Amino acid sequence: MGAVVIAGHLATSAGIPSDRQQLQIKQKAIQQRPAEDPNRIARSSPRDFFVTSPDMGTRTVRGTCAAAGGYRGFALVYEALTDEAEGGTLQLVFVMRDRDMKEMIGPIAMTPKSPMADRFPFIRLHRFPGPQDKFLCIYEVLAEHRHQGYIHLVDPFTKDRFGDPRPIGGRDEDVRISNVRVLPGGESMAIVYSAYDKALPGGKGGIYKGSRYVIIDRDGDQIYRGRPGYRSEEEPMMMTADFDVLPDGQWLILRDYRNQLSIRAMDPYGVWTALPKPVPGAGARKPASIETLARDRLLIGFDHGYFAGDHAIFHTASNRIDAIPHPSHEILNFSHVMRLSDDRLMFLYIYGKGREENVLQAQITNFAGRVVKPPQDLMLCGSWQVASAHPWGKPSEIILFVPDALAKTGKFRYLSITE
Repeated sequence: MGAVVIAGHLATSAGIPSDRQQLQIKQKAIQQRPAEDPNRIARSSPRDFFVTSPDMGTRTVRGTCAAAGGYRGFALVYEALTDEAEGGTLQLVFVMRDRDMKEMIGPIAMTPKSPMADRFPFIRLHRFPGPQDKFLCIYEVLAEHRHQGYIHLVDPFTKDRFGDPRPIGGRDEDVRISNVRVLPGGESMAIVYSAYDKALPGGKGGIYKGSRYVIIDRDGDQIYRGRPGYRSEEEPMMMTADFDVLPDGQWLILRDYRNQLSIRAMDPYGVWTALPKPVPGAGARKPASIETLARDRLLIGFDHGYFAGDHAIFHTASNRIDAIPHPSHEILNFSHVMRLSDDRLMFLYIYGKGREENVLQAQITNFAGRVVKPPQDLMLCGSWQVASAHPWGKPSEIILFVPDALAKTGKFRYLSITE
């Protein structure tokens, strides 16, 4: 009996309730995590990396650039200012970063030095499927009042990293690339461009000859050349902006014919297979891009010349067009759209009144054009263009690369975005 009393006394003195005491549980304050905003686009904080090379002079990244995701990391091709002390020259430069954005290869010049009067108005970079990180770069250079297009094979992990640039178009043609499209199966690409006579003396532009397209394989070899719906009487009056490939194999051409915007189907050999369908409400806007969203729904992009254009959903069955709302009233310097999974589109915009006041914004809509996640600022940027790429094996994640054209070194800002 004494042992039991002693045990109870020890338990009470130790702060442990005995049989006669009622156990009181004090409820702790539960700190609730703030609910995530369903309208917020998930993104990382912007970070910087530099692409400098003492052997190539001062590196100032210009606005035009392109990116592609690879197995080992990310490839970038960009327009850069070199030898600034000598008055300035331009080059197209390749660099590859690993998955942590650490430098792997480059920067390496892809093109000879050009005077500052030249520029690269169009750059695309693509990686074909397969275990090797091989890329095709399609670019346009404006030199001595002449536009020339080139195909450049890039194999960065071999001794001879770059193949010889292969010209697009004829020897006496002025080539202005409209768009590049990967064909079904992923083993070939089509390049759509406008052909002009060689520029006339004094810098005057040549006479428009018509639209052209060329199909290239994964080695950059040209395997077919054609003219969209070629008929001699309509060729000088038709300009093809872009095309998309339908599930049945037909090509859907977005064209401007006699200042009227329309779409028309053709086979891969350039033969029309249907009558043209005018795009309502286009007015004087010029066509820029087309994307098939559903059986009776197209996403059409418009070009506004010096400033970036806008987008609209074209409902072909009801012949209705719905404009995608702009997220800002400032000057639109850049617009780009990326197709996400599950009926979603992501629109990127760069707005600003000057190069030092630009803002990169994004919004997400569904395929009907309804805003799912409203426009929101991603970061301030000193650029007018953005390059994007998917990490290997992560189709729902997008890495944005923003060149800082105001920096005196080769500076990029990057961030990742998920819906």
